[in-house]
Amino acid sequence: MKKQFFLLAIIVVIVTGCGRDLSNVKTSLYGHWVDEASGIHYYISDGNYIRVDDEGAEDKLSYKVVEHDTVKNTIVIQENVENGAGDLKEFTFENDDREAVEVVTDTSSNGNISDYVKEVVKDITQEETVENWEYVDDKQKP
Repeated sequence: MKKQFFLLAIIVVIVTGCGRDLSNVKTSLYGHWVDEASGIHYYISDGNYIRVDDEGAEDKLSYKVVEHDTVKNTIVIQENVENGAGDLKEFTFENDDREAVEVVTDTSSNGNISDYVKEVVKDITQEETVENWEYVDDKQKP
């Protein structure tokens, strides 16, 4: 009986230790995601992510969490925090399973662009892009 209990306890520890942490929106973002429209893969970890396009080219970016709201299931990050520039991305999880997320990128927030260039770009393009990502697995590197 003790052996069975011990075996059951080990199995419970292993099963609960696997998978991603859904206890808050920040850690729910960690893992491997794919954009439904473009097929671009994202591997997200604490403060960094790797974007892999359909040809296998990798971009490594850092980010900082600017705000998060567990009730609304949202998180906002600022990319490339080392040089003070980068886009703002707002992630809104579709539900508490957090396996699908809408990603709105605010390109007007990029600190490397002058105000004049921002106005010109604003006149000819949209300032926000919207993507829909699906969770793939818990890998944080390709």
